[in-house]
Amino acid sequence: MDVVRSAAAAFTAIVGAVSAVAGHPVPAAVAGGLAIAVLVVTYVRTPRKHLGRSECKQLAAYVKARLAASEADLPAGVSETSDIRMRDYFDDDSLYVAPTVAVKKGRPEIAGRNLPRELARELREGRRILLLGEPGVGKTLASRLVYRQMARAFIEDPRSAPVPITVALRDVRDVIAAGADGDGLATTLHGALGKKPPLGVARIAMLLRQSRLVLVLDGLDELPIERSTPTPLPRQIDAALDMPVLLTSREAYYDLYVDANANDRFDVIAVVEKLPFDPSGKEFIRRYCDRFGLSSASTLIALIEQDRSILDVVSRPLLLFMATDVLASAVANDDLAAFRTGHGEWTTARVYQMYIDKWLDHERRKGATLPALDMQDLCQEIAWSIFLAAYQGGKKYGDFEIGYLVIGRANLRDLVTAWAGERGLETAVVFDEVRTKSFLIRSDGDDRYHFAHKSFFEFFTARYAVAAFMRNPAEHLDDVMTILGCPLPDEVVNFIRRILERTATTVPAEGALVRRMLFAVVGATSGEQDGARLMARQQAANLLPIVLRDDPAGRRSLLAAYRDEHHPFVRRAIAVGFALHLDDGSLLAEFVEELDADSDAASFHLGYNRIYYGDQHAGASGWRDDGTPECTAFFRATLRQLQSTAYRHLWPMSLWTAATLLSDPERLSDLAGHSDLRSDGWTLRQFALVHHNEASALGAQAQRVLAVLDHHGL
Repeated sequence: MDVVRSAAAAFTAIVGAVSAVAGHPVPAAVAGGLAIAVLVVTYVRTPRKHLGRSECKQLAAYVKARLAASEADLPAGVSETSDIRMRDYFDDDSLYVAPTVAVKKGRPEIAGRNLPRELARELREGRRILLLGEPGVGKTLASRLVYRQMARAFIEDPRSAPVPITVALRDVRDVIAAGADGDGLATTLHGALGKKPPLGVARIAMLLRQSRLVLVLDGLDELPIERSTPTPLPRQIDAALDMPVLLTSREAYYDLYVDANANDRFDVIAVVEKLPFDPSGKEFIRRYCDRFGLSSASTLIALIEQDRSILDVVSRPLLLFMATDVLASAVANDDLAAFRTGHGEWTTARVYQMYIDKWLDHERRKGATLPALDMQDLCQEIAWSIFLAAYQGGKKYGDFEIGYLVIGRANLRDLVTAWAGERGLETAVVFDEVRTKSFLIRSDGDDRYHFAHKSFFEFFTARYAVAAFMRNPAEHLDDVMTILGCPLPDEVVNFIRRILERTATTVPAEGALVRRMLFAVVGATSGEQDGARLMARQQAANLLPIVLRDDPAGRRSLLAAYRDEHHPFVRRAIAVGFALHLDDGSLLAEFVEELDADSDAASFHLGYNRIYYGDQHAGASGWRDDGTPECTAFFRATLRQLQSTAYRHLWPMSLWTAATLLSDPERLSDLAGHSDLRSDGWTLRQFALVHHNEASALGAQAQRVLAVLDHHGL
């Protein structure tokens, strides 16, 4: 019937058109023949129920071109002898060393040596895969290698192989945030195909209905999560889970913000773990040196094995690559002195800084004119600008994670113009170099830019803050109050902590500057103490102990400030800072007791954390608890703290929090609707049973948790 209607419509249209051109009526037979010819050509090119031959050829050409462009990409940086391209991570002897994987759901064989090959096999068999991991463990690289396998299979057999589409989700977050109705997923995928997509929305929708597509979606943690809906996944992602798909996400983000029930949507859940240096790290170093004709593999391996702090850092593939790269350069240039343990332990922040220095030096040798320090300063300004735009976007605080981690060309030019003008530099030159010779990458099919890896954005944001800490409080206190008035996310704060640790131990003069500034912020007690000013004081109070490890007088001053401080939010920050950074949990134990006696202290503790993890809008509550029931992300974060010895001095507060949330009927109901309370209760019980006999604040809170669990039958 559709064909008859189409033929009739074509017949009528062609008769009218040809008659108009000829100036007189055209015989029906001639017009009918033309209509049939048009229909035949149209059907051959775009059959209604499958891809036509020409469509397959066009799509195969598109996939081939995209694959070639991907293979030429610069995925991680540069070596001492030449650029490293994506193709260097292909084949059996490539730079790619498969990470260690824990399979939470699915075939154990997935944890084998060739992770991309195993994941591609799962996709070919129609499975839905969730790949989790912390920053820099290789999720994006693995997803790109999986796409390569699927793309090559399609190029060889475009008529029957599944059509692969890969999407960096940050590049389509605008479409996803808009929550398109109807063919929302088809529209999103169409937008991801670039400015000249080989298929229209309707044809993509057809392939979706036929389960002919296989999707590789990278970066769930860069998308908006709607925690008020039955499923917090964006509707397009939820729809994608009806077909073969590989979805990657930072593990902490998924655990905190995605409904635990979403696990049921996946056939495979795998977590990329730390990379063992022996044998995986050593294997990478040997391949790296072979690839670039270096004879220093044994020297590099020995250098890393001799320093425990380096071994701790290189357990993530990205950091292993960067550490190998900078050490190889140091060996080649006979310049190892700066990398010895005597100049400070290796930290994540130190590796990033050394790698950035090396990258920019490489660009200078290739013709960049902007000095390396200036380029770093400009990158800091760009990172802060991106962060500020995300923070001021009106979302819940937890949505910073999925904020607009990009900057448009026009905004970038405006920023560069102002920055260059202050320094008397030519805007056009600076604008060209920051787009082509820094750490910015142009988003696919868009005139927006993002940092080469999300962690570079977080590192430069941290550098921006620390640079401000080293200024004179008499002139720049308000600037730092503004920076710390924004609640900084864990990833940025972790970089700040590592930078401050190194500053305090290896650069005493800079450490003294930081102490002076942070003490000034903590002591800024005049004026309104709600909102940004209060947030600034509490963040400074939390960071200050980092630079007081070798300063007994400074610790005494901060302890005195704790005793004199009237605001529970700032006292809490000092107590947490002592516990985390000075290994002293005594103040924290005091403060936990205060939580039961002081409802205001309890309100600030609960409110701040609910805002921080996205359960509560910052709004006008002044960081107090607003009484709304949502608490799932905060509860999950609390359980994660109990699983890490790094937070051991905070465990009494974590147990107090868990017991308090479970004791509130409305919040218990919220948790029951978004978590597996039976499993979470078992986890809490096992922890509490280990500590409930201890004569300490931890023991007292463990007993409290057990009583609450018994009351609810958990």
